[in-house]
Amino acid sequence: MPPRQPLSPGESPSDVFAIDADAAGSRAQSSHGLTPGQQGAILGIFAAASYTTSNIALRQLSRPGDIDWTLLVTACKAMPVVWVSLVLIAYRSRQGLQALPPRKYVLPLLATGVLMQLGGNLMFQTALSLGGLAFTVPMVFCSLIATTAALGWYFLGEAVRGRTLVAVVLVAVSICVLSFGAEQATLSVRGTAGNGAIAAAIVVALISGFSFGTCGIVVRHTVQRVSLSGSLILISSVGGIGLGSISVFRLGAERLLAIAPGELGWLILAGVSNCAAFFAISSAMKRINVMQANLLNASQTAMAGTAGVLFFAEPLTAALAVGIVLTIAGLTVLGTGSSPVRNISPAPSIRKAAPEPAGTTL
Repeated sequence: MPPRQPLSPGESPSDVFAIDADAAGSRAQSSHGLTPGQQGAILGIFAAASYTTSNIALRQLSRPGDIDWTLLVTACKAMPVVWVSLVLIAYRSRQGLQALPPRKYVLPLLATGVLMQLGGNLMFQTALSLGGLAFTVPMVFCSLIATTAALGWYFLGEAVRGRTLVAVVLVAVSICVLSFGAEQATLSVRGTAGNGAIAAAIVVALISGFSFGTCGIVVRHTVQRVSLSGSLILISSVGGIGLGSISVFRLGAERLLAIAPGELGWLILAGVSNCAAFFAISSAMKRINVMQANLLNASQTAMAGTAGVLFFAEPLTAALAVGIVLTIAGLTVLGTGSSPVRNISPAPSIRKAAPEPAGTTL
């Protein structure tokens, strides 16, 4: 799922992660003959497809009950973002811009990274091994939307519009509907569908969405004072370096050397696709508004459902189909009438900001 990308007061216009809606609106035609809206649509669709590709690779790599392997997969997914963040930090430093966060933000950002990697990415990978791809992605999106709406209102002072309440209701209904399909989803993945396995598939997916949504709120608050690349290097390093080191130590040289070439390819694909999607949606958000971004994000749930059914023989149940439709509807309603947000005040009494599109992962 992509993170929020509000423009920080200290951000350079050349920073690829910054949202520059004004500049995008002023460019009527590109050198390639495409309007900014067309470019944004292409980039957004590419991002959704790339996130789906990453999720397919993660589903292929899922191993129920193997926590050490799950840690390694999570680390490999985050590592490309670490590398790109290092490049951006070096670039900003050469430009004389703020590169690394002030000392007082280091611990909060590291804590956010722990929640993102353990509660978000690790739980997402675990959920894939419990409920499969078609069930997990819509459930995570539902949890993320509800979390973002609630915490955005409470901590960032975002206005609770009628459409937000409608979206939350649709999401709540979607969670209930998807839960009815959890038994068949769990049975198709694990070969068993006891009450414990079903409850685990639901709860772990909800925890993942909650963690993604919470971290998104923290990032939106922090990038008003710290460059996004400076924030990302700490948040992503917890996964790429921290979890990676733990998994390498626990797996040992023998198991690491025994990783099949095919599995290594899936690990690389998961990380590179996730990073490419993050760049693409960041660039798209310079050119399209929040409503369009939400619609494009919503397409991930349909793509995930299709991929789960076609590639992993996951069951296409009525509950899954209805749940995906309700999730897409919730995202669509949430984005209707919104516009890009350039600055978000951390204090509710100062400013009320419009919601930004729901993302997936860092």
